[in-house]
Amino acid sequence: SSDRAAREMEDGSATTPEASPGPTAASASTPPPRDAFSSPEFSAVDFINRLFPDEASLAQVDPLIERLRLRVRKVDDEILAAVRSQSTGGARAKADLDQAKQAIVELSGRIQDIKSKAAQSEHMVQEICRDIKKLDFAKKHLTSTITALRRLSMLVTAVEQLETLSIRRQYRDSANLIEAVDELLTHFASYGDIPKIADLQKRNTAVKQTLRGMVFEDFHSTWMPTTMEQDPAAAARLADACLVVDALDASVREELVGNLTNKELMNYNSCFDELINKLTLENIERRYAWIKRNLKSKEAMWRVFPARWMVPQLLCMSMGKLTRTHVLEMLDTSGPHEVQATLQALHQTIEFEREMDEYFGIDDAVSPEGADGGADRGADGGADEDEDEDAASAAQVRARHERAIREREVAEQRGGRALPMDSAAAALARTSFRGVISGSFDDHMGAYVDMEEKQLMEFVDELVAEETWGGPEPEDDSTDPMKALLRKQQTAKSRVDALLGGATEGQTLPSAATLFVNVKKVLRRCSNLTRGKPLCALHVVFVKVLGAYADRLRKRCDAAGQLLRTDLKQKDPEKLEAEYRCLCLVVNTAEWCAGTVPPLGDSVRRLLADDTLKSRIDSDDSLAETFHALVTHALTTLVSGVETRTEVGARVAKTDWSRVESTGDSSEYVTHAQATFAAAVPTVRRTVRDDYFLFFCEKLAGSSIAPGAYAAVFRCKKFSDHGAQQLLLDMHALKTILCELPAAGALGKDEKPRVVPASYARMVGREMQKVESLVKVILSPQEGLAETFRALVPTGSGAEFKKVCELKGMAKKEAEATAVR
Repeated sequence: SSDRAAREMEDGSATTPEASPGPTAASASTPPPRDAFSSPEFSAVDFINRLFPDEASLAQVDPLIERLRLRVRKVDDEILAAVRSQSTGGARAKADLDQAKQAIVELSGRIQDIKSKAAQSEHMVQEICRDIKKLDFAKKHLTSTITALRRLSMLVTAVEQLETLSIRRQYRDSANLIEAVDELLTHFASYGDIPKIADLQKRNTAVKQTLRGMVFEDFHSTWMPTTMEQDPAAAARLADACLVVDALDASVREELVGNLTNKELMNYNSCFDELINKLTLENIERRYAWIKRNLKSKEAMWRVFPARWMVPQLLCMSMGKLTRTHVLEMLDTSGPHEVQATLQALHQTIEFEREMDEYFGIDDAVSPEGADGGADRGADGGADEDEDEDAASAAQVRARHERAIREREVAEQRGGRALPMDSAAAALARTSFRGVISGSFDDHMGAYVDMEEKQLMEFVDELVAEETWGGPEPEDDSTDPMKALLRKQQTAKSRVDALLGGATEGQTLPSAATLFVNVKKVLRRCSNLTRGKPLCALHVVFVKVLGAYADRLRKRCDAAGQLLRTDLKQKDPEKLEAEYRCLCLVVNTAEWCAGTVPPLGDSVRRLLADDTLKSRIDSDDSLAETFHALVTHALTTLVSGVETRTEVGARVAKTDWSRVESTGDSSEYVTHAQATFAAAVPTVRRTVRDDYFLFFCEKLAGSSIAPGAYAAVFRCKKFSDHGAQQLLLDMHALKTILCELPAAGALGKDEKPRVVPASYARMVGREMQKVESLVKVILSPQEGLAETFRALVPTGSGAEFKKVCELKGMAKKEAEATAVR
């Protein structure tokens, strides 16, 4: 091993030995470098121990020393060679550096030479461009001058031609030249101080004024039905004149159409002027007939104007505004009108507005309402609209917003022309006629709303009077077969209305659905007439009518409850079942009405055209709460009636328990209560919802029967032991009956076995346990009576304990003393 280590040392690859358990183990944690002598952690002791691990290896010391000397000589030679190489490399590097410096000096000289030549080239280019710029400016000015001279020549020629054409009344060619002259004059706008240009401008203005006068003169003398019929060329001449008006200033068009519109309005006024003080709503249709006749008779005259002017539509809108003013005067000054006359006039007005929309091709989807929140449809159109449709889409909302802006502009004037001519056509292009006249009726529909209210109230009374309340249909004792047939038809219609109203046949009162169907018909009828204030007022009527219907149902509940509580001798099972079913149907009907009322208010809001009116529609929560309260009242009345008819509390209190000498089966009043339950519970379960039926059972057992029996015990006079035992047996039997109350009665066809809820059974057991505990206290001996009372009746009072003492036969003084102790 020492020979191998010496060889490694000679070639420079000696490594440190692996760590041993001895004192040198700390250096073996990391692998040593290849040359052990160059390692920073080289240890001579470890190295020698590795070469000479034992005494026998010491014989190799001398050869090793020789090898080490050889290694030292090799290292010295290598160092000497490296020093010589470095000395020769420094001289070579200095020579290279001097050569690089010389190259840099030469390159700098060449760069300076290039810069000098570039400056000379730039100077030469500038000299050349200076001459080119002069030529370019000269060309530009020359071209501009030639163009201006050509335009001036064209302008002079055009003005002269325009003057000649105006004298000859050649309107079509004149219109084209007016536009050309105006365009040419725009190029000379900055040369107005030049005499020639100023003269041309004056001549152009003068010829325009001449043309304007000629056009107005021709329209004044020619635009008449007889003249245009006699002169076949008149229509073409006036059509060409309209081209001139288009080429002139916008105010000329406004003035021309305004004059013609005022002329037609004067004719309209002259036809009805002598009747202004005598006009009534009954003959308002004469106005509409005159307007429609005037439109049709002058169709050839309307074709004179360009279609985009929309002259006939503007004229009809102006007449509509004027008619609206006259209608308002009639409604304001003539006093109250008959409802039928008002409705007839409104129907005629809506029909006229619908016909005008159809005549001018105004789409319903574009302009569904008028300027004043009037009717959205005619008397016939849209009658089948469903009020329960979803809210308007985003596109409809945007269209309604744009329409509202246009309609505010149209409504600025109540008579004469609707808007200035330059914007009238654009405003009327998508504006409907609906509501322009009919909107004036909104503030005078109070009598109509009162009539609808009266009819609905009478209808409620008729429905309540004819309601069977769940009983059999009344037999018609009339000898007239037509009356009998009419009654059958009315009954069938009521059933159909109930199904259409969303009610379940047989589970709610038909009168409710019939009433709501009629309310929706009234709503649809009113919405066909107006979408304004009357519709908002009608919603108040609906709330009042439905509130009156709820009052009628409440009174019927009270009557049924009064019969059940007072007429205890009534034994007719059909009569009792009819009263039970009546109360159950009131519960179902009130619940259905409470769910139907809010959508009715939403339908009214959607139908209203004005957002301000929509905000006036109050929430129907109060009316819904009225019907919810009616549900609770009907259930409470039903519970009270059944509890009273069981007579549990009354018979317990009336029984002389001190005379009971033996204990046997349940008492007669328990059997009577069971029979009462059997008569009432199945009817309730078949009619009302499961949650309402469970509420009925819980209230009957936990809030009526059990507390009533508990209170009845204290109303007794005295108990014997057999009497107390019999009462305890009765209470146990009554508890069993009450626990099975939700499952009482025979199973119906395809009816699943009934399961009594565990929570209900626990509640009945808890409440009846109070009565049983009280009876057990009465049965207990007098010794320790107070402790027994406190243990079994922990919530009992001192007065109750005193009464218990009296029930056990103690005298009043003794009972008081015992209670004090």
